[in-house]
Amino acid sequence: MYKSKLWLRLTFLLLWETANSEMPPKEARILKKRGNTTYFGEIDITTFPSCAYTNCITSNQLSPARLGCVEPELTTSCLCSQAPTPLACSPEGPSDEDNCWSDLEDWFAGACNGSVPQVEAATMPECIQDCVFTFVRNEGCPAATRNCFCILPATPIVKAGTDCWSANCSRKKVPSFEPSSWHDDICDLGSAVDYDQSGYDEYLTKVRRVRLSMAILVGMISVILVTAAICLCTSSDESESAAGGAALMFVAVALVLLIIVPVYTAM
Repeated sequence: MYKSKLWLRLTFLLLWETANSEMPPKEARILKKRGNTTYFGEIDITTFPSCAYTNCITSNQLSPARLGCVEPELTTSCLCSQAPTPLACSPEGPSDEDNCWSDLEDWFAGACNGSVPQVEAATMPECIQDCVFTFVRNEGCPAATRNCFCILPATPIVKAGTDCWSANCSRKKVPSFEPSSWHDDICDLGSAVDYDQSGYDEYLTKVRRVRLSMAILVGMISVILVTAAICLCTSSDESESAAGGAALMFVAVALVLLIIVPVYTAM
């Protein structure tokens, strides 16, 4: 009987230890009080929006481990610069109306002394920058902060980047810009490398040179043809000269339509 009870106890202890060993370690949420001020690590959360308190503070989503930092407690450096998306715990995203998100961004700006990471224009080709920022502003992110940008659904942003390229950039230049990778780098790593504009600029320079040279060449030929056509039309032999002048005029117009127009529309 005694051996049976001992065996049951040992079995229970073994199962309890096994179960606890498989559970992930709990992350310490260090809340400190100094007078009327409450701190999460070294961050003042006294004015933290109540609408997001449960999602971010109580749930421990703002702990350094959850934000991808190595510090034992939440620091200004971790919250404001190291963490790619520190406000991902928000219960709401941005909208045109005042809501929890705007309160949360205001708190973040205050906690970081106004140093709020932005989506940098230099990470995109120049030809899509205005178009992409317009889309982001229309989605509720007027300042294009990284927090706001990354809480938006990724698929519409990637589509907007692709559409902006098609609408505003050269159709004959294969883009080296990939909207999906660009978005992931910003929201997963915290930043994207500046877009190398040099290749695209060189292409545009070549296009402008070709267009200018063709316009000058065809323009000179057309002027000569038109001048000859006028001379023929004003000569004494009206019938043959008029026909020849009309033919030259037709050739001049054809040169413009068949050469200049395609050069400007196809490149």
